[in-house]
Amino acid sequence: MTDINKNSGLSINDDHAVDHGLGCGNEPEINKTNKQPDRKEQDVIRGASPGAQEIELDHRYCGQHESDKHDNVFNRGVKRIPSIERSSGIEKTSVETIQSFASKPQVVRSREAVGTFYSHLKEAVVINRQRRLVYAKATNNRSYPLSTQLILSELMLLPLAKYFDWQGREFNVQGIPIITDDFVSMQSIKEVGESPLLQNGPDVQRTFQLKQAVQNYVRQIKPLLAEHEFYEICQYTEQCITQIETIERNMGVHYAMLIHLLESIGLAAVNAIGYASLSAGRTQGLSRRLITIQMYALKGAIRVDIAAQKIHAMGAGIIVNDVPKIPFLRRWHKVKSLQAFGMQCQAVS
Repeated sequence: MTDINKNSGLSINDDHAVDHGLGCGNEPEINKTNKQPDRKEQDVIRGASPGAQEIELDHRYCGQHESDKHDNVFNRGVKRIPSIERSSGIEKTSVETIQSFASKPQVVRSREAVGTFYSHLKEAVVINRQRRLVYAKATNNRSYPLSTQLILSELMLLPLAKYFDWQGREFNVQGIPIITDDFVSMQSIKEVGESPLLQNGPDVQRTFQLKQAVQNYVRQIKPLLAEHEFYEICQYTEQCITQIETIERNMGVHYAMLIHLLESIGLAAVNAIGYASLSAGRTQGLSRRLITIQMYALKGAIRVDIAAQKIHAMGAGIIVNDVPKIPFLRRWHKVKSLQAFGMQCQAVS
């Protein structure tokens, strides 16, 4: 079974802690005398600053941030309170207020997260509707059917997305951001007018090679899903992405939708490691189902990419400009680095 710390919790990124007045050595400027702090100062200490209800984190997937190993998201700031109390002369009741606030579970998401599966799809629908006519004008309407296909498929998935969001709420109220941190915002997509770097048309022989690579990947991760071996799924996903990118360069074509979906599977898998640690394994079934539905969409992603390659040959960047970058590899490399430095983790079985 994959190693992940059984007792690990979410750790606070110091940058975000500073934003909320709880950073090490960056406490809010507080009256150094014994007089009662004013209303504004109390608000800062109590976490009433804008955005205090939702701290963004990047390190909650495998337990602990290197520089803040002992903090837990459910006790955020509490371990730093004594230093604030000593330096500021705040009354003890103010410290108790902070502790009371900090003990309440909060849904924690990373910077890239859009919030819900449903929101991710709705954003995609809006983007594709806005860009459909732009691509159609650039390609003499040849891109219009593909844009319409994308929009319809996203609309059809909305009920399923609502179901997954509903399934995740049981854990979200406990401060575990399953589903809410598994989908990214569309804000990082490229400009609609950017031309694709690779503009060759589809190659039948090399396409067969790519399909074989994806089939092998699916055969590899299916049994791992049944056993909730998310660490190994991350390994195979990274290998498959590397293989697809090599095929892209050799063929001179983009497989943007396929790589987007593989990155999404990888993100769900690397997040699942941390969720399982925080929930004593109760999130594993939901993580498995989320990965499974995306795994079965891989064949369709290949068909979309082949259709898009014909449009790319005309200079229009459909798909390649319209999918956001997913931070799977960044998070996965951090997990591997933690293990390399001896921060062993054990997956909750």
